[in-house]
Order: sequence, then structure tokens, then C-alpha cells
Amino acid sequence: MRAHTLRWTRVLQRFTGAESKYLVAKINGKIVGVLPSLLKKNIKYGNVLNSLPFFGTHGGPVVLPTLKERERLQVKERLLLAFKELAKENHCIFSTLITTPFESDPDFIQETLKPDFIDPRITQMTMFPKEVADIENEILYNTIEKKCRTAIRKAQKNKIEVEIAQDLRHVNALFEMHRIGMMRKHGIYKPLEFFEVLFDEFSGSQNKDFKLFFAWKDNKIIAGLLLLYYKNIVGYFTPCFNLEYSSLQPNTLLIYDAMKDALRNGYNIWNFGGGGRLTGVYMFKRSWGAKDYPYHYFINAYGDISEIRSLQEEEILSEYKWFYVIPFTELRKKTD
Repeated sequence: MRAHTLRWTRVLQRFTGAESKYLVAKINGKIVGVLPSLLKKNIKYGNVLNSLPFFGTHGGPVVLPTLKERERLQVKERLLLAFKELAKENHCIFSTLITTPFESDPDFIQETLKPDFIDPRITQMTMFPKEVADIENEILYNTIEKKCRTAIRKAQKNKIEVEIAQDLRHVNALFEMHRIGMMRKHGIYKPLEFFEVLFDEFSGSQNKDFKLFFAWKDNKIIAGLLLLYYKNIVGYFTPCFNLEYSSLQPNTLLIYDAMKDALRNGYNIWNFGGGGRLTGVYMFKRSWGAKDYPYHYFINAYGDISEIRSLQEEEILSEYKWFYVIPFTELRKKTD
């Protein structure tokens, strides 16, 4: 996963100001496994360790797949136990390990970590064949629902133009639409500083780690889409649009054009990310052929957590900004 790369860890470290803790497993001097994490220090309530923080970035162990099964599990176990020891050594009150939706051993991870709390989640992904002869037909008639096709045609009839960019000329427009959209939903938006760090780390990449898609109408940007790329996976990272033009379906056209571009360039997994089930956003993603893939937050507690449990949600979000601490459903409950 992209989250396990040093480049992404640097983005998170620079943005959050937290301390990077990268566990590495070796056999005969050769790296055979890694587990990235970041440490958030808090004198008042205790430190927390996340693998990984920031909007549920996936973490956990990644082990060389060519190892024999027994050896592979042994390496994974050593990394998981080292993660817990790392939390204890750094005086953490909580550690959280967020598995990937591609994790082949979730039960093994749970058995090894023996978490005090489990927060199950789902991500939605559209899987395309590795080789597609007719890309437009594959998307329009083998993947998406009729309402998506109708929305795409509406945007095309309204002469919305799509621009693909890998430079930052219009990043402020993307950020403003994102900020306004998230505030309207009473959600948490990614601050401008995050995008600045992200692009600073990614812009020098020769691997084309990101692309920006913009929809234009009346000589102005009316929708934007930031996608992150890794191996054969496209990450649907920041979609946004101008509410004034939402009825013209510019965001739908952006996704369609971005999917075509992805398939042309060998990316066959489109990761829409997580969210609540049966919400409007969930149904929108499902209309693009996305299916549910589970992953888990495994949370371990160290010591007396009664003080943390007595806090309000807003206090935890303030004290541990961008980090996961404890399921909010466990707040204000008596400890056993």
C-alpha cells in the first residue's frame, strides 16, 4: 500500500509534527517486513501510537510475499509484538493499528495483538479486469449503474471540459471547494498546509504519484478531483465541486474521465475509501460498481484509561489531532 512507503510517512510526519517509528524486520540482513507508525506525544493524558494516523490511513505489517507461509507469519508476529512493545516503551496510553482492505491475515493480527477494542470499517473499491480491450464499454456497461451513465451524458451535453494536471496551478481552487464542501457537511477538511506538504513531497516523483482533474464551465473551475496512485491502485483522495454547478454533474464526469485514464495507464483498482453504510455517499460509490471490503482498527490500551474515557469527543480531537485514540462509543463508560 502507498501508506507503507517512506514518501507517505514523510508527508504524515511533516504535517502532524509527530515522531516517525518505522519497524523493520530482517532475515540474514535482508529486509523482509515493515510496519510504519507515528507517535503523538501528550504529557497531559499520555502518548498514542498509530499505524497510521490521518483520516484512517491504513498501516499494519507488510511482509515479503515470497517467504514460506510459516516464516511469513513469524515475521508478521514479530512486527506486531514489536509494535506493542514500542507503545509501552514510549509511555503510550493507546496504540491503534489500522489494517488494509488487502490484509490476508486479519484474524491472525487480532489474535496476536489481543486488542482491547475493535472498530470495524469498510472501504469501497471498484475492481476492473487487468486487461481491458474496450475501456469505455467496460466502464459504462459492465461496471457502473444507469444513473451514472445518465449523469455523465448530462455533463457532456452541458459542454463541461475536463483538464488533467500534474502541476499546482489550480491547487487553491481545489482546496477552497474542498473546505467549503466539508464545512457544509460539518465534516473535517484537510487544511491547506497538508496539501502543501503532500505536493512538496510528491512533486519531484518520477512515478506520477498524483494527478489533479478539473472540470471547467464558463471559464472557471467548477469541480476538482485529487487522485493518488500506487502500483495498480488509484486512491480517490479529495473530490470537490462548486455547489452552484452541482446539478450539471461535473464530479461524475471527472470520475468517468479519471477512470478511463487510469485503465489506459494500467491501474485496475479504484479505491473510493471508507464511509458509513447506506449513506448517500455510500450509495453514490456503489453506483460506480464499488463493493465493500472490510478492514479493522485494532486498539490496545496500556494502564488506566478512565481519564481518557471521561473526555468529550471534542477534547480528544483537540488533544490528539489527526490521530485515532479510542472508539467514541467507549467514552463516558465505567472501566471494568
